[in-house]
Amino acid sequence: MTYSEVKEMIEGFGLPFTYYSFPNNVAPTPPYIVFNYPERDDLLADNSNYSAVVTLNLELYTRTKNFELEEQIETALNRGGFVFEKTEAFIRQENLYQVTYVSSFIKE
Repeated sequence: MTYSEVKEMIEGFGLPFTYYSFPNNVAPTPPYIVFNYPERDDLLADNSNYSAVVTLNLELYTRTKNFELEEQIETALNRGGFVFEKTEAFIRQENLYQVTYVSSFIKE
């Protein structure tokens, strides 16, 4: 998987998205996606970084619970070969649901 393939997958959702945060912290009207790569935990061999193992955080923000959209994202992650963990939170100050998918992939 490459970074551009991850971006293509996210573009396929048809939602506004950005890496890490929207400019000037002004988000579009939900639903939207924020994603980032918070860490790498590489495989090491022969005193070198043999394979880059990248963590992907993909956050879906919605005003109301949207099971269909979550299923669409989960289907795309599964098709992409991602094994993921899913958590959910409600951000009271912003009246938003945040569904976070955390996964790792080997960067090609």
